[in-house]
Amino acid sequence: MNEIIKQHALRFTHKLATRKLLKAVPVLGAVFAATLAYRKVQEKGLARGAVDTALDLTPIVGRIKALTEIFTGDLIRAAPGERANENKALTKSVVEAAA
Repeated sequence: MNEIIKQHALRFTHKLATRKLLKAVPVLGAVFAATLAYRKVQEKGLARGAVDTALDLTPIVGRIKALTEIFTGDLIRAAPGERANENKALTKSVVEAAA
């Protein structure tokens, strides 16, 4: 009798954990996408990073861009020199203001 109760309890907790994880998947995906967008803006600067992220998020254009980048490398290069540092400071201030 004890084994049956243990099996039911284990099955119940497994189902409960699975449901909770499935509910969290969209949130985790959004956090992952936001983190990648933030890193692109940090790396490429505000304007180039925003354009790169917008192109990646556009359904058909993003796939074409990704396939092209497999063979050619990054289409939108990082901002050169100090301009990238200025954009990083601007991005950091924008993110801090939003938080």
